[in-house]
Amino acid sequence: MNLENISNSKEFKSTLAEFISSITDPSTFICAIAILKGLFLDYFFNDSYFTKFETPEKVFILIASFYFFITSFLEIKEMFLELMSPSSEVKATDKKVL
Repeated sequence: MNLENISNSKEFKSTLAEFISSITDPSTFICAIAILKGLFLDYFFNDSYFTKFETPEKVFILIASFYFFITSFLEIKEMFLELMSPSSEVKATDKKVL
């Protein structure tokens, strides 16, 4: 295995991770919104979304879903800004500095 294959392998892993992240982050965001909506309706309008859970369990679900909401939102924002901002590539030159 030569050095060129290793560098391509790292690039492939990086690209694959970005691709998977572009799918999982929005789905995590949507799921967190759905859970928060269910907790909101359960608490304020007495709808029965979480019938088998007691209050301490609902509080833990609220904390976990709020955490997933914030982290996935920040990841989506970072991906969006990365897409929208122009990137520049710095290339090395063969000039020698004296």
